[in-house]
Amino acid sequence: MDYENAKRFKEDFEYLVGDEYKGAIIEELIVVPAHGTDFNEFVKIFLRTEDPHVAIIPFLNRELTVEVLLDKHKIDQGYFLHGQLPSVLSSLGIEYDISDYQ
Repeated sequence: MDYENAKRFKEDFEYLVGDEYKGAIIEELIVVPAHGTDFNEFVKIFLRTEDPHVAIIPFLNRELTVEVLLDKHKIDQGYFLHGQLPSVLSSLGIEYDISDYQ
């Protein structure tokens, strides 16, 4: 999805922040690159800046998706815990229509 749709997808489910998911706390929803190499580069920038809005800038014209960031405090311990928002929604039994965000 493009940036505007990814941002809208994120905003529609921000109410999940603070909820528990698989024993961890959903701390933030972030727009990320959808593909491996871009995602890995995004993570490097994000870990350096600690700002997902800055980290996504080089990828604004790429295919994007939304991830949930879990237990953000563990980043300092070397753990970047995250999950794809569609998978999290499915696991929680929350229905949505992805075509609303295409």
